[in-house]
Amino acid sequence: MKSSSSIHSLLFDLIFLIQIEMKKVVKNTDSSLSSIEILILRVLVEHGEMTQQQLAQNVYKDKAQITRLIQGLVKKQLILKEPNSQDKRSFIVAARNSVKTKMKGFIEYEGNLVQKMLEGASEKELKSMKNLLKLMKNNIK
Repeated sequence: MKSSSSIHSLLFDLIFLIQIEMKKVVKNTDSSLSSIEILILRVLVEHGEMTQQQLAQNVYKDKAQITRLIQGLVKKQLILKEPNSQDKRSFIVAARNSVKTKMKGFIEYEGNLVQKMLEGASEKELKSMKNLLKLMKNNIK
């Protein structure tokens, strides 16, 4: 159990440090946006337009919460929301072009942070880490 205790401590230290770094990025990106709004915009920029249900699944939030957040982002003119032509009961949401430009800087910073975190790791270690992270993610789901 001592091994899992030290892993626990290391994981939470890492999560805390990443949070600090990402808060700096969010503040520099747009201080009027919450971190969940940044996440929604990031997902829309990376994956393109999608239904609100798909967005909810991508950010692990319930559809009602996503609906409220989308309304706010539409009011801020950051995303577009249109009826789904294939399913009249749902809507398609997409990031506006101006947001895509802004979010690319955020995504780039995120990538640089990950590269910095992985400096000195071998390809074998990176492959093992990737497999372990997938396992951990699936265990939580």
